[in-house]
Parts: sequence; C-alpha cells; structure tokens
Amino acid sequence: MLIFLGLMLSCALFIHTRAYSSNDASRLATVESLVHRGTWIIDESPFATVDKIKVGEHFYSDKPPILSLAGAGVYALLHNAFDLTLQPWGCTPERSSTWCLAVLESREADWAYFILTLTLIALPGALMLVLIYRLARRHGFGNAPSAGLVLALGFGTAIFPYSTVFTNHVPAAAATTLAVYLLLTADRPSRARAILVGFAAALAAAIDLSAGVFTLALLAYVAARNRSEMGAFVLGALAPIAIAVILNVQIVGNPLPPQMYAPGYLYAGSEFGASVAGNQRAADVARYVFDLFVGERGVLAFFPIVLWFVSAALRAAQSAAAHARRLAQLTLAATLIYVLYFALSTDNFGGYAYSPRWLLNPVPVLALFGAIDPAIYRPRWKTAVFAGLTAISLMAGFFGALNPWSPALPPLRLAYTAPVPVSQPAVALSGYSSYYETPADWRALIGANNVVPRRFDARRGWVIVDGPTWYLIGEATPIAPELAGPLGTGASGALALRADLTPQAAKWLGTFERSAAAFGEEMNLIGYRIDRAGDEVVVITAWQIAARPQPYAQRRVSIALTTAGNVVRHDEALAARYDSLHTGDMMIQLQRLSMADLSPGTYRLQIGVIDPETGERLKLPDAAEAAWLTEVEK
Repeated sequence: MLIFLGLMLSCALFIHTRAYSSNDASRLATVESLVHRGTWIIDESPFATVDKIKVGEHFYSDKPPILSLAGAGVYALLHNAFDLTLQPWGCTPERSSTWCLAVLESREADWAYFILTLTLIALPGALMLVLIYRLARRHGFGNAPSAGLVLALGFGTAIFPYSTVFTNHVPAAAATTLAVYLLLTADRPSRARAILVGFAAALAAAIDLSAGVFTLALLAYVAARNRSEMGAFVLGALAPIAIAVILNVQIVGNPLPPQMYAPGYLYAGSEFGASVAGNQRAADVARYVFDLFVGERGVLAFFPIVLWFVSAALRAAQSAAAHARRLAQLTLAATLIYVLYFALSTDNFGGYAYSPRWLLNPVPVLALFGAIDPAIYRPRWKTAVFAGLTAISLMAGFFGALNPWSPALPPLRLAYTAPVPVSQPAVALSGYSSYYETPADWRALIGANNVVPRRFDARRGWVIVDGPTWYLIGEATPIAPELAGPLGTGASGALALRADLTPQAAKWLGTFERSAAAFGEEMNLIGYRIDRAGDEVVVITAWQIAARPQPYAQRRVSIALTTAGNVVRHDEALAARYDSLHTGDMMIQLQRLSMADLSPGTYRLQIGVIDPETGERLKLPDAAEAAWLTEVEK
C-alpha cells in the first residue's frame, strides 16, 4: 500500500495545471464534446488540436476512442456533481517558474483535467508497478531491492513523464503488462485467468493500437499451449474488441480505428499525410533509427535502464525454466516487431514530445523478467551497474515529467560528429498544409524531417527570420508583388529559397514610417507604408514578435477607416499562423481597403490587434485599443 500511495503522490505532484499539447487536447476535445453536446464530433469543442480527422463535413479526434469514452464518464461525474469544467487554454511549462505544476498553481489549475489524468493515467501506471513489486517479492527479492526495481522502472523510464498527461501510453502498457504477468505467474493458467489475460491484452490494443502486436503474440502463445485456454482468451478479448468496434463505427463508419482512416487526413490545413496515423517513413532510415535509439532522441540515451531490462529478458530467454523461457522469447520477439514497425514507418520520434514516447509500451513487459531472477544483480559490480543506469535514467525521467510535451536532448547520447548543440534548420512555409507535403527533394536538400516550420501566406505577407532560413513556397501560391520586389524573392511560386532576408528587410524598412506601438506584450508595430492604387488604400505593416505565442493562440491585425468616430471600412487578417512564430521574428503584412463607394472627404486610418477567439483587443501602453496612423483623402 505504501508503494502504491507513494507512486500516486509522486505523479500527482507533477500533473500540470491543464492540457497543453495537441495530443491530449485531441482526447479532451472528445471528452468535452461527449459530455456537453452528446456527440463524438469535435467541431464546436474549444480544445484546438491538429490530431484530428475529417469524416464527411465534421472533425473527430484521430485517437482510439475507448480512453476518451472512459474520460467522458469520469468528467460527467466531476462536472455534474462538483461543477468542474475542463479548461481549453494551455500552459507553457518552460516559461513558468513552477513549470505549470497544478500543486504549485492551485488557483490556475484545471482540477477536472488533474483528476482525469490521476485516475485514468497515473492510477493504472501505479497498479502496474505494484504488480512488478509483488512479482519481485514472490521471487525472493528483499523489500529494498524490490522497491529499487520499481523506482528504476517507474521513475527512470518514460512511464513517469507520461503518467502526468492525458495520453494513452501508460494505461495501454499497464494492460499489456498485466496480461504477461498473469501468464508468468501461472504455468498452466485456469480458464478464469485466461479470460482475464485475453481481456487485458485486448484492452491494451483498444487503448493503443500498436499494443496489438503483443495482443496477437499472447494469443499465439496461449493457442500453442492449450486450445481450451485459447477459447477462454478469445472470450475475454470480446468485450474490449466489441466496444472498440462499436465506437469506431460510430465515428468513421467502419470497424477500423480513426487513425487508420487515412482519407480523414485529407482536409485543408491538415498537418498529416493520408496514411495510418498520418505517419510516413523517414527519408534516411539508418540515421533515423540511430537517433531513435542512441542518438539525438534516443530512448536508450534518455533511459539507459531499459538496457538492463532487455538483458534480463535475454537471460530469461535462455533460462532452464521452460515457462519463463518461452514467455521471454515471445516478449522479445513481439518487442522486436513492435520496434521495427516504428523504426521503418515513422519519421518524427513520436512528435513534439520528450523522448520517443511510442517505445514506452514494451518497457514494463521487459522489466517483468528483471523481477524473477535475483541472480542478475549479483555480484556487487552488477548492482553498481544497475544503480548507475538508474541514476542517469531518474534524472531524465524527472526532467521529462516537468515538460513531457517538449523535445529535448538526452543527457548522454551518441552522435555522428563531435557533440554540438543541435538545432533544427529554420523553415518558413507557404502554400503547403504541412512540411511533409513539400517535395521530397526539397526535404532531402534541407536534410531534416523533424521540422516545426513557421507558417505564412505569401499572397499577403512574409515572415522574416533572423539568420539563414529555408523559405518554401507552393506553386499555387503567388508571392505578392508588393513584397517580392523589395525582398528580392521573385513573384513565382514553387520556390525553395535559403537566404537571410534580414538585411534586405531592414533596407526596405528604411522607406517605412517608423513606429514603436507595442500591442500587449506580444506584437510590436515597427513601421508602416500607406500607398494608393486608385480608390484602394494599400497598407503594408511591419511587426516584431515580442514574445513566443502560446500554442493555438491566434491574433489578427485590424485596420479601419473611420470618419466622425464611425468605422466605414474594416479588414482583419494575419499573414502568418500566429502560434508558429518565434520571439524576434519580423512579419510584413499587406492589407487593402477600398474607398470606391465612400463619399469625398478625410478619413482616419487606425490599426489594432485582436484575438479572434475572444474578440478582445490587445492594448497599447496607454490602454488604448488602436493606434492612429494617418489621414486618407477621398
């Protein structure tokens, strides 16, 4: 009990104030929609996410729905009984002195999110670790060594970081581990135990489709042992499979999970290609595999304790005990297939996250075999090796728990060259829904797949990044001639340009009326030009991004012609995806106002910045909501 309570308390201390990634927002959008509108459709959900598919005219989460359904049940109770409501706005741990931890920011915390994460994610993880503790005690480990093994597994792997956010990896791993534990602790499982094994294995696959590799492996194992046990296994698996199929049919109209509905990713603005879960193979598979395991994002570099668990499974696979030997061989084979799938069919290390989160699933299953043989910790030098691997892994686990949804470099890693700070090339994208839609030869030229680009619309603006930057413009996106000439880019599409445009932009800015209008603490107007083209007023503004935008935040530049205090012409636009910009970026934007139908006279031109989600305007230092630029004659 003390082990369980300690694990739950540790996770509770690191749960964040609210969801702040597209991954958990995708599930929470479904949870919120089910409870508040009784639908799987997330069109009206305030949770913004790119992890979604479009079926017909509506958007749905692309995540397996069973965890979201469970979450909706818990949230309905919290909302109806305790008046708790999920909060859709995010937090930014790296900008917070308390890392956005709920226990340290209790007034800002979304307690509905906290309880959902604690009960549906951290709780299964803690129960899984208690099972491994009991297994170690059962096989002759003392209390301290058993607790040390649980500490290494629970806090020295990705289990800890991903027990503090609302994602599916930990509960799926817990279900898989339970299934293998039940077989490992009974040489000839009873019918009831075989039913429970089938239920746990199928539940793991229903929560996380990739866990299906272990589900099929366990079915093959049980079938090879005894056909009557196979029937019981299948009987146990029916309920999770049936629920998953019913939910899948409700969402996509067929039994397959949403992430396997490849056409669902073909919509305007999608950041994924039409493939399973939007994944694609890496351009350089050998380099990707290297970095996936021991390089810049290497799971073994973050958590070297995993090597110990692999060696324990390899030792068990040669054991004289036939039962443990067969299960170890099965686990290693399933792990190899599982790992090869991700190595050969993905290219982004699990997305914008700490360590390759996809590879969490097999780790606790492998760790089971580190709990059945005390001899692998003897002599003392082996204990010292275990302790050293654990220490490095605990450090990585701690930093991962502070911010699970941000990439980081492992504390120790291998590299092809001398260790240098790794930085992704700066890329600014226009005319493509995602970086992966750009021509493959462009990406090969850039030499990187895991790129998070700035996003802008070259038809009405440009983002200027300090330093050499790749500007990738689609063929169907003509560059505004008012921008192409001064920036020297040319006006045609299908452009792959690597350049530092800051000197050219600074020279052009010298022809602007200078300004120092600071809107909030986010956007500074640094200059503007007002040109006339007949009855059309052409407004070109230059902006400096003063603070890195929050995820999913939106802003628009509002320009208006007024007379006698009344707005007679108005335009709102932003030539970039605001939350893709970085601190220090310059954005040059083109907007037009027609005066064709206006009466002759003098008009005032004013400018402001608006949040389209709330309608609120960013204020100037004097609390004004707009800045006056000039007068325009008609």
